[in-house]
Parts: sequence; structure tokens; C-alpha cells
Amino acid sequence: MSKVKKRQSVIIQDFDGPEETETEKEFKETWKKGKIVKVDINLGLTSVLSVRMPKTMLTELTQAAEELGIAPATFARQAIEEKIATSENATASQLARVLARLAERVERLTKNSGAA
Repeated sequence: MSKVKKRQSVIIQDFDGPEETETEKEFKETWKKGKIVKVDINLGLTSVLSVRMPKTMLTELTQAAEELGIAPATFARQAIEEKIATSENATASQLARVLARLAERVERLTKNSGAA
């Protein structure tokens, strides 16, 4: 009997992107082996914000996201989260979450560049 790791969410539409998260890789490998995969999607914990912006800004946002291998909406959400986390009223947990994500990015860049 295999253990099922509980995950907060898996976004299936991002599987074909340039970079996959470890969660997505684990999901695909388990799925390919014909094993049952538990996907825990918490749709009630998210909200949608529609933002009007000039086409040039959307183009710049899309290009910046592509350079990081993420979707434009993910890039925008992370940029907003970073701005909130660095504001004067930010909580320690907000800043810690952003710093953890940035540390992961530094680690990936270091591994990819071959630097120690």
C-alpha cells in the first residue's frame, strides 16, 4: 500500500509549461505508473481579481513571466504578494512566505548555473 502525500493543490493546466514544480513531477510519475493520485484542490480559498491594464504592460508582464517559466497570472500574483510583504504593515508570515519562494528561486538558479 502506497502512502499518499497531502498537497494543497495541483494546477493541471500548467503541466506543459517550461518548468514543472516537484509536486507536478511527482503527480505525473505516479499517474504514469497507474497508481491512484489524490489531488486536493481548495477552490474555496481563492478569489479572482480582474485588473485593467494597458496592452504594453500586459506584454511586459507576459515576457517577465515567460523568463521565469511561469504563467502571467502567477507572476502578477507573486508581484502583488511581494509588494504586500515588503510594506510597512506586513506580517512576519507574509514576508517569510515571499522570502522562502525567493530562496527557492536562488537555489534553482544556483543549481542551473553550476555555481556552488
